[in-house]
Amino acid sequence: MLAEFEPNTEFTLLNDLMPLSRSVRLEESVYEYARTGGKGWAHTSMSGQIGAALDARAYSFDGTMVPIHDSGFKFQWRDPIFNKGSALASLADAQQGSVGSVRRQYMDYIFNGFKDSEGNYVQFDGKTWKGLKADERVGMAYMGCGWPDGQDRYQQQARRSVR
Repeated sequence: MLAEFEPNTEFTLLNDLMPLSRSVRLEESVYEYARTGGKGWAHTSMSGQIGAALDARAYSFDGTMVPIHDSGFKFQWRDPIFNKGSALASLADAQQGSVGSVRRQYMDYIFNGFKDSEGNYVQFDGKTWKGLKADERVGMAYMGCGWPDGQDRYQQQARRSVR
């Protein structure tokens, strides 16, 4: 259990992102939310008596599908390993492997989206998720540096991987 919270593992990014996630009820297969189009105004005064300028904001709705990521393992009930004192360790190892495979699947979902077996993005109720790399709703900022020869190889590689 403690290994999941080590600072430098394959799940470091996932561990950093999980506190930012939103809880969704289990029966929800689509999560929708309102997006505002207004910017609002702020005032500064010494008295605080200036009337607030109200902005009639326009709302649009967006959302995402909520897939279920799962895994499992199975032992035969009469498996000889369970007649030994190390049975609990065997179950713990199997559980750790199962949790690790779900977390790897989830990281792939976050970055590459939800695709079917043919490589097409899955649509559900008109919603799809193409991942951080390809979804048009995700803003990306490149914060690299140039190379002495004037060519930024990382930026060229990023362009190739997005296509």
